[in-house]
Amino acid sequence: MKIKALSLWQPWATAIALGKKRYETRSWKTSYRGRLLICSAKKPLDEVALHTSSFVIKGVFNPELFPLGVSICTCDLMDCLQITEDLIYSTNRNERVLGYWGIGRYAWKLENVVPVAPIPIKGYQGLFTVDYEGF
Repeated sequence: MKIKALSLWQPWATAIALGKKRYETRSWKTSYRGRLLICSAKKPLDEVALHTSSFVIKGVFNPELFPLGVSICTCDLMDCLQITEDLIYSTNRNERVLGYWGIGRYAWKLENVVPVAPIPIKGYQGLFTVDYEGF
């Protein structure tokens, strides 16, 4: 079965699977709506980038908790909203910490998240299509 996919750095991919992140913030919009496979990037985010991002992880990066280069979950991409002050203030603090909520960027609304078995996936930038039988 073919499915649209999106690669994210860890720990953000796992945060979606755990229900902690309901929006994926991006600099670009998409007209795609439908089932989406969330994959983790193959390389870990480096320590400098991790500590300068809006989400800081304390301690050692644990690949068992945050697997790399694999399928993480499926979800439904329900909407792609341009970020406004009203949208920012309608989300909770934890959600805002897990994304880059700059005015004019886009928040992809994700629902119906289902964690999946970690199957190796070669990721790409942007939305891409993969053959995926992991449902």
